[in-house]
Amino acid sequence: MTSIRSIQSNPQPAVKVDPKMWKAAKDFESIMLQKMFESMQKTVPKSGLLKSGFADSMYSAMFAKNVAESGTGNMGIAKSIYNQFTQNPSQKIK
Repeated sequence: MTSIRSIQSNPQPAVKVDPKMWKAAKDFESIMLQKMFESMQKTVPKSGLLKSGFADSMYSAMFAKNVAESGTGNMGIAKSIYNQFTQNPSQKIK
């Protein structure tokens, strides 16, 4: 067990968490955000100004992945998932 402060910067007091469970919750949040960004990009109409092809789709996928990973842990989804998985009031992240 490590403290949440070592996993994520948080001004609140350190809480002991299971690092594997916290990583799983953050990974799930990252995947969910990535899929959400990919779905949002599909709704943007193509203008025809630039050609789209394999490179464009690869760039869009990599962009969505990096944006999702950079926002992971800050949206609150990982905290909610972790708290739901543990169901232990002493291990809840505030």
